Amino acid sequence: SGGGIDNGAFHEHEIELPGSANHDMNRIANGNGASKWAVSLNDFRLLTVIGRGSYAKVVQAEHIATRQIYAIKIIKKEMFNEDEDIDWVQTEKSVFEAASNYPFLVGLHSCFQTESRLFFVIEFVPGGDLMFHMQQQRRLPEEHARFYSGEIILALHFLHSRGIIYRDLKLDNVLIDAEGHIKLTDYGMCKENINAGDLTSTFCGTPNYIAPEILRGDE
Repeated sequence: SGGGIDNGAFHEHEIELPGSANHDMNRIANGNGASKWAVSLNDFRLLTVIGRGSYAKVVQAEHIATRQIYAIKIIKKEMFNEDEDIDWVQTEKSVFEAASNYPFLVGLHSCFQTESRLFFVIEFVPGGDLMFHMQQQRRLPEEHARFYSGEIILALHFLHSRGIIYRDLKLDNVLIDAEGHIKLTDYGMCKENINAGDLTSTFCGTPNYIAPEILRGDE
């Protein structure tokens, strides 16, 4: 099919970055996640921007060989000014990988890098997010709310069972797939290696969705 975004906007050489300062970048981008073959930007036709944030954008893309539709999260490396930033994106990749075989979480297909960007190729979920559906319907039928809540709880339980806390549950991060099931996405605020009773020191989340006990600073 014709049209779409010019890949040239992102087209630099896929690279191995030299030097210890970039070792973690190579570690993040290499391995290609769940994919069993090398992947680059040449393998995709970029279609349209479906999400945009301060440090990244998400583009709908077609894998040329298979005609499969994916979402590609494109992250600017210039945003990584501290080791903590690299740790954060490594955690996001790790959670994408852990989520890859769970039905209610968006998983990772592959990842690669250019000189200025990281690319996470992830599942494309066609039904939009729960915020969109709430705006369209104004209110959800109770049976729908129970159904979605049950699947969200299962997704969070899966993450917790692997020592991961999510920390950014909101309508925008709950996607609806083609069969009407939910998938949580956006693991940028996740934290790994959390055991029962552990506390975190970071205040994070989206203001309108932060739990009251977090706002109060309760332990």
